[in-house]
Amino acid sequence: MTMTIHINSLAYARKLAAAGIPALQADAQAQALYDVLAQSNVVAPDDLTVLRTDILARIDVVKVELNARIDALEQRVESLEKYVRAKFKTLNWMMAASLSMHAIVLYKLFLPHG
Repeated sequence: MTMTIHINSLAYARKLAAAGIPALQADAQAQALYDVLAQSNVVAPDDLTVLRTDILARIDVVKVELNARIDALEQRVESLEKYVRAKFKTLNWMMAASLSMHAIVLYKLFLPHG
């Protein structure tokens, strides 16, 4: 909620006149200041406190959401890591079997028959 600033323009004009400002000029300055302040809105300190509390609450909500997403991504990465490790394990066995078969074929082909 905003609040307007109120000014006693008559008292202000009188103070200016008492300080030596001509009365017409003092009245014009007081009226101009009143007009500007009447159009201005100032935030009340309580509003800033409410706004701060709201922002901090929203930040906490975002933190919780981000942490949940990070946890989900970590689980997904762990799952993919297990999958890749299993695939590599299978690939290692296949490569070992293939190399063994090739070694046997090369042995039969190139060693003298006795």
